Amino acid sequence: MLNRNYLFFLASLLISTLAVSQKKDLVGSWEILSFIDHDNGSTEWEEYDKALIIQKHITPTHFTWLQYNPNTDQLVGLGGGSYIINKDGNYVENIEYFYPPGSSELGQSIPFDVKIEDGIWYHTGYAKRMEINGLGLLISTDSVKIEEKWSPIAGKTENNKDLVGTWNLERFRNDSEKAYMYYPKYMGYLKLVTPTHFVWVQYNKDGDEIFASGSGLYEFTGDGKYVEHLQTSYPGNSNIKGTSIKFDIAINEYIWKHFGYVPRNDGKPNGNDNMIDEFWVPHKSDLDEDTAFMNQE
Repeated sequence: MLNRNYLFFLASLLISTLAVSQKKDLVGSWEILSFIDHDNGSTEWEEYDKALIIQKHITPTHFTWLQYNPNTDQLVGLGGGSYIINKDGNYVENIEYFYPPGSSELGQSIPFDVKIEDGIWYHTGYAKRMEINGLGLLISTDSVKIEEKWSPIAGKTENNKDLVGTWNLERFRNDSEKAYMYYPKYMGYLKLVTPTHFVWVQYNKDGDEIFASGSGLYEFTGDGKYVEHLQTSYPGNSNIKGTSIKFDIAINEYIWKHFGYVPRNDGKPNGNDNMIDEFWVPHKSDLDEDTAFMNQE
């Protein structure tokens, strides 16, 4: 007769193996195919406006999604944070930053069913709808079903496994004659790198504000340079969307240093290109199942 502790160990091992497998399937960059607008009572699959860029970028520990209108150079929506695969096999998103401000999704942990069939990610869960009651307290009044289909974004897959992950800006300078400045603790400045794409977000950890973001494809050139091709940017009209920024990089498991210049995109001479000299460190997730459960209540 098998020992109970051994059976518990086997069950835990199976759950852990499934979670690792699901994470492996999810890591990458995705674009939305269709959705069901349950909030307005629909039960039919609908397509988003093809003119919009709607993407979700997943690293082994974090996610960011964005909705961007390239025709108007406007960020429509953005959200992200850490995630886990819980013991029930759910993919749980912990919302740590959100745009536009004032959303009730900020601070929630939202569990989703994970199903990937023929390369399509079926994404189904419930977000709480929050309102302020007569005492000025934010309370949950209802929930809205989220049901979406996502497809991998076509792109050249880079083989630098050291780069794929979530990075936190540690220190920087924009003048080679000045000392490095450490990034303030109350500010979040994250860069998520998947095998094909990157996205960075600058936000207030203690408030409800996103200051800036950018995303796009990246590649390594034949001379070993790391190049970011910006497809979205916030705030709009910043003259960086559409630019390609070439960096010298040095990377190991503890730190990523990159150095380059943002080319001017305003028709003026390039003599005043903005220097980027930064050190990034791996950003660990402190989300566990207990925290995620509390954020769902």
